[in-house]
Parts: sequence; structure tokens; C-alpha cells
Amino acid sequence: MELFAFAAALSWATASLFASAPARHLGGFHFSRLRMSLMGVAMLPIVGLSSSLSDIEPWVGLVLLSAFVGIVLGDVSMFACMARLGPRRTGVLFAANAPLTAALNVVVFDISYGVVVILGAAMVSVGVVIAIWFGRKPSGAFNPDEATTGTLLIGVSLGLLAALGQASGALLIKPVVDAGIDPWLISALRVAASAVMMQLIYAVFRSRFPMTTQPMNSQLWLGLAMSGLLGMTLGMSFLLVAFSKGDVGVASILSATTPVVILPLLWLKNRERPALMAWVGAALCVLGSALIIG
Repeated sequence: MELFAFAAALSWATASLFASAPARHLGGFHFSRLRMSLMGVAMLPIVGLSSSLSDIEPWVGLVLLSAFVGIVLGDVSMFACMARLGPRRTGVLFAANAPLTAALNVVVFDISYGVVVILGAAMVSVGVVIAIWFGRKPSGAFNPDEATTGTLLIGVSLGLLAALGQASGALLIKPVVDAGIDPWLISALRVAASAVMMQLIYAVFRSRFPMTTQPMNSQLWLGLAMSGLLGMTLGMSFLLVAFSKGDVGVASILSATTPVVILPLLWLKNRERPALMAWVGAALCVLGSALIIG
């Protein structure tokens, strides 16, 4: 379970680097709409080849609800936040989905956690915040990944809404995963359903979502496609596999190390070494994860 949760974190961290530029270019809604549509088509063969298709019929309603809450609301909010705050600060806000998932798990499913797991969760949460808050040295050079577009409060609100959507979507899909349904099939259906929902929303409310008149170049299309492949096709599927092999709350906490994983990736991309406290935060995440696993 732990390996798949960490694989999800790595996939999302890498995907966010590809997503930053096209998300800022298109805006959160249109970036998510095109990304979901592309990945929905790409994942259709999984649905057609699955031997568990008949088994999921009783759970279709829950899969659709989870897709709407976790992907449509969660993804659109996250990338709208990223278009305003960049990948690093979006990461720390979205990481709130881990403790939210664990807390909702306690309230909804009456699941209790031991002191060691709670301590580990606290260390991971604190480590993520430290790693992102101090993740970049002050610099006079302009960095588009650090720029704030629009109102900071709106960006923060969107990030927290994305975290709540992810946490709620995870709990909604938990009974389907617990029923033994193939997690890759669940992931493919959620993505395909989300793509249809997004296109319907755009068709009905087109005037409320004006699209930029600036054309997409090949680099932006590549970024959109790679973020979808890594973030939706692999990242979400890895997380559902982790859910199927262990506790949803613990898997969500481990996968929330994405903002820490992204630090060395941003270092490679921007040629700027993160501050010392960023690595202190990363160490807290590693120690906290070790407590959760142990």
C-alpha cells in the first residue's frame, strides 16, 4: 500500500510541473476540461478490456458522485488555484486533503487511529507546511511558478476547496474499492465520467467560462497531456490501488507528501536550491511516514 501511495505522490509532483504553464494559459476550468477529455478517451480501453465491468454496475451512482466531487470540483479548484498561486503553494493547500480524509474517516466510518499513527500524521502535515512555506529562497529574479495572479484570498480558498473535494471524493469511493472492484477500472470510469460532466457544464454555461483567444502552442499541449498522463492516469490509479490495499486515511496522508517530492524537482527545473528549512520539512515528512508505515 505504501509503495502505491508514494508512487501517487511522485506522479502528482511531476504532473504539477507540466501543468503550471498550461493551467495559467487556459485557466483552471478549461485546463481541467481539456485534460479530463483527453485522459477520458485514453483510458476507455481499460473499461472495454476489464473483466469487472458487470461487478461495478451496483456502484455506478457512487462512482459518478465521487467523480463529480473529487475530480470535477476538486480538480477544477486545484488548477484554478495553481493558475493563481503556482504549483508550490498549491501543493501545501491541497495537502490538507490528507488530514481531512483521515478526520472524515473517523466521523463517517468510525475508524480510530493509534497514537503513533496520529503523531506520524501530525509530523507529515507539519513537514509539508514547512517544506512549502520555506521551499524557495528569496530572489530578485522573476519566477512564474511563484507569481501570484489575482487575489491571494481567492487562490487560498480554491486550494482548500480542492483539498475538501479530494477528501470527500476519497471517502465516497471507499465502499467501491472495499467491494473488490478493480481500482484501474474505477479510475478509468471516474475520469471518463468527469470528462463528460465537464463538457456538459461547458455546453450549458459556455458564456460564463470564456476561453482565451491566445492559441496553445505545442509545448503547452505537451504539458497538458503529460500532466494528465502522470496525474490522472497514473496518479489517481495508484492512489485507488493504495486504497484497495490499506486504510484510506493512511494512504491519503502518505500520498500528501507530493509537495515535498516537488522540491527537488523544482530545484532541477528552476536551478534554484530550496532553503534549509525546506529540507527540514522534508525530513519531518519522511519520519512521520515511517511512523505511519511502522
